[in-house]
Amino acid sequence: MFGDPRSLNTIEVSLIHHAIETNLVGMQLMIGFAQVASNKEVQNYLVKGRKLSIKIEMDLGEFLRQSFIEPPATHAGKATSSKAHHFLIN
Repeated sequence: MFGDPRSLNTIEVSLIHHAIETNLVGMQLMIGFAQVASNKEVQNYLVKGRKLSIKIEMDLGEFLRQSFIEPPATHAGKATSSKAHHFLIN
């Protein structure tokens, strides 16, 4: 409508990169806490958050890809299969 989209500037690239990185850390935490959650409702909530995190990462990554910038690599495979409760809250 208004012509060609402009390129991202360095501050925008930096902020998008940081947002993707922090989102990936949050995704890993949700994966870890979901697999040890004893309450099914809490587990479903964390799985829903993980799905939202994936969508955010894909959307933000697309902004970078449109400017031919590779987004940070995902670390989705780093969670273990442990079911042990390492964080106990009384």
